[in-house]
Amino acid sequence: METVGATNGVPRLDLSRGLDMMGSEAELRNILVTVVTSLATDLPTIDKALKNGDVATANRLLHAMKGYMPIIGSEALIAQVVAVEHLSKTAAADVLRAYQQLVPELQGLLTEIQNFLA
Repeated sequence: METVGATNGVPRLDLSRGLDMMGSEAELRNILVTVVTSLATDLPTIDKALKNGDVATANRLLHAMKGYMPIIGSEALIAQVVAVEHLSKTAAADVLRAYQQLVPELQGLLTEIQNFLA
């Protein structure tokens, strides 16, 4: 399996990595269903939290995302999630802008996962 459904030619979903980590396509699909639910719920929640100055909530959700991203994400996306999560702990003033740059990548990942699961 390779990365699929790349937006603008830049894949975010690494199916080979996911299959290696999960052991079977069925298990990979199971975790991807969970990731879709998580992203669909967490992206707007993080955005709202950051706009309201609630960096603690944003950090909690970004930390969870950082935990599962190495299973399915591309190296570039993993690095970006890790960087934004780190900012949410150390540079609250900078995290909203960094998160806003990350959102299109996460939305692209969500689309790629949905396309794979279809």
